[in-house]
Amino acid sequence: TDERFIQIPGKLVLADNLGNENFEEKEQPTPMFPVQVNMAICFICLSGEMNMEIDLKPYTLTDGYTASILPGSFLQIKHIKQGTKSVFYAISPDFVKTTINVKFGIDLFDKLRKNPVHRHDPSEVSENIMIYNELKKKLEQKDYMFKNLVAQSYIRIILCNTFHHFASETDIEVQQQPQGRKEELF
Repeated sequence: TDERFIQIPGKLVLADNLGNENFEEKEQPTPMFPVQVNMAICFICLSGEMNMEIDLKPYTLTDGYTASILPGSFLQIKHIKQGTKSVFYAISPDFVKTTINVKFGIDLFDKLRKNPVHRHDPSEVSENIMIYNELKKKLEQKDYMFKNLVAQSYIRIILCNTFHHFASETDIEVQQQPQGRKEELF
């Protein structure tokens, strides 16, 4: 509900400090306890350093690292180094529906739970930041009537990029079509 952030209430929250602004002039203390998140959250660290705990395990994000936090996970931001440039977005699980193979989806979520922080190729980061900026511009337009639809479309592109990254960097197999009716129903 922070008015500094662009949002579709209850569905999507976008925040960054890519311009010259800082949300806080001085480093601020963060909650001293982990919080269980009910949205899918992504942090992209472009420069600087962010220390956090995800499901009580410590992680450090530096240039080009991304943290993908699934709903139900516990998150605690421990420290953000002053001057860090980053992008944050949170998506309600029911806001963007994707149609992916069931086995791929299960494998992907299992990999993300076990290892939520990944280094991405600079071109991947650059593309996702460009998409983020386009989404942000649309949501900033007060009279734009199709904010939900355009936001879902841009988020789907970012998700497809994420799925591609994980499929190419891990041993997850991607099948385009379900193997049978039972798997499709499952």
